Order: sequence, then structure tokens, then C-alpha cells
Amino acid sequence: MWKMMLTLNSHAKKKDANYYKVNQINKCTVYFKTFHQNIRGVGKKAGELLSHLHPDFPHVLCLTEHHQKYLQLEKAHIENYKLGAHYCRQIHEKDGVAIFVHNSLDFSNIDIAQHCKEQDIEICALKLSFGTLNICVLTLYRAPSGNFCNFLLKLDTILQSLYTSMLNFIICGDININYLNESKNKNLLDNLLLPYNLTSIINFPTRVKIPLLLQKITYLLMYFNLKVTR
Repeated sequence: MWKMMLTLNSHAKKKDANYYKVNQINKCTVYFKTFHQNIRGVGKKAGELLSHLHPDFPHVLCLTEHHQKYLQLEKAHIENYKLGAHYCRQIHEKDGVAIFVHNSLDFSNIDIAQHCKEQDIEICALKLSFGTLNICVLTLYRAPSGNFCNFLLKLDTILQSLYTSMLNFIICGDININYLNESKNKNLLDNLLLPYNLTSIINFPTRVKIPLLLQKITYLLMYFNLKVTR
């Protein structure tokens, strides 16, 4: 789970390396918590997922490879969460992405379905306010066989359409790039995100296949905009 620190007591310290200070108020401490899981079929796994998260439940659940059609996903019950945004495949089976938001938060869905292309980029987004921040959460998936150039083009188009200086981005998902090694694809993606002040914060393998074949390791990639100058 990744936690965005929104307010911080001037005498407080970070509890661990996954806490990021993005704003300061003198007295109270509040964390915005985002969790991503490549769930490979949300089906009957909701209870298991919540058990894993208990008692530190996130504000937002970002799920990739939910394997559901829309009517199935709409009926998926994750206690205390509501479906905030989604993309479901129409042609191929499985995969898809979804964002579930805790019932305590208001949000607005962002319709970016026109930019989705199965396997190349499957993405959904929403906006919400938390404390003094306006946050845009995007969840995306790119299949290993997807067209990487098309992925970059469409992601850049989406970010251009959404970007404002007052909006903080959190992008998480599964893009099937080995981010522990330098590569052309890694550099291209980093260069695309740099103008938006977006930086990777994942520097460890999040899922490996057995036997260990480095070229087949799947890495989760999560970004968020730490710029809070007003």
C-alpha cells in the first residue's frame, strides 16, 4: 500500500519509506492511501483482499485484470467501497481495470474510454478532493503483447487532456516493463512522464514468475505528482 501524506505535524517523522510528504499543516496528520493489486479475477476474491488489507484500509483500490464484464463488475461487492471508474474488454477475454473508492469519499468519474485499446492500453480515471488537494487517480494495464508505441501515444494524449497545475496525479497499474533494468521502453516512458512532474516510486519486483526469467518478470509501476507549490 502506498500512502500520500497530506498534512504533517512539524515535529512528526516519517513512519516508513512509503510515506510521502506533500503538504503541511501544523497540528493534524492525514494520509491518503492508495492500493493497487493485479487481482487476476475479482470474482470471489473481495473478501480475501479486504482481509489482507485489514485494519489499514486504503481510500482507493486500484485493480487490474479484474476479468469481468461491466454488469458483473457493477455487482461486485467490496464492503465499504463503491465502483468509481472502470474499463471492461469487449473483444478479448479477461483483463480490464477498475477503481473502487471508499464510501467516505466523493468523487467524479472521468470518461477516457475512447482512448482505450484492448491489450495496448486499458485505463480508467476519476477525480476526488482530499484535504486541500485535488487528486486524479488513473489505473492502467498494458498486456505484454500490446503495442508499446500506441500505449505511449494514448497515455500522453490522456495526460495532456487532464493536466492542470492544480491537479495531483496518481497513476498505478501493470504495464509489463522490467523497471529494475535500463531499457528503451523504460526510458521512453520516463521521458513522457517527466514534463508532468511524474516520477516512478517502485524500485523492487512486485511479482516474479517461477522459474525466475528476468525478461518475463512483471513489475507494477506507480507514479504520482509530488509538486504542491501553489
